[in-house]
Amino acid sequence: MKYTAHLGFLLPDDLREQFDRYAANRGGRSAALRLLVAQALAAEGGDITPPPSARSERGVGEPITIRLPVDDLARLDEECDAMGMSRGQWLLSCVRNRLRGSRHFGPVDRTRLAKIVSELRHIKTILFRCAGTLERAPRDTSVLDDTLKVISRISSDNDRIVDDIETSLRGNDRYWRQNLSRLEHEHEQNNSM
Repeated sequence: MKYTAHLGFLLPDDLREQFDRYAANRGGRSAALRLLVAQALAAEGGDITPPPSARSERGVGEPITIRLPVDDLARLDEECDAMGMSRGQWLLSCVRNRLRGSRHFGPVDRTRLAKIVSELRHIKTILFRCAGTLERAPRDTSVLDDTLKVISRISSDNDRIVDDIETSLRGNDRYWRQNLSRLEHEHEQNNSM
């Protein structure tokens, strides 16, 4: 059965609370209202069978409505704009992050991370070219070996970072929680060289 009509009306808070308790055992507000409409029409003599729950057909969860003060709403809009997300996407991301411990990147973050990955791949290409040039140039072999080791280490680190970012983009944010301190430590060591 396809659901295309949406009916909305206001209730006093005490009546809404009573109806919520009534609807809780009947599949939620919408399911309870569909059942009541079908019962009312059947009582008038109509040949009506109660419709199935729309949620069970679509596999959709419960909708949530929140009220925010005007200043919080303005701040929410700023955050949404900065992330390139709608209010619903931003709020859903926050809830999932809190409940599942995973961050969902908005379009702005995904674009920034994709650019970082692209730049890291470009660096890898440059390192590969440098290593090839060094191997062909007549130089002191000890200096050449040390330089190639440094290039190899940087290239390996680069590959690991690209893999970690791509894993993060796929939603596996354990990387960010487990490896942040390690990355900061390595960054400090590399800057001290």
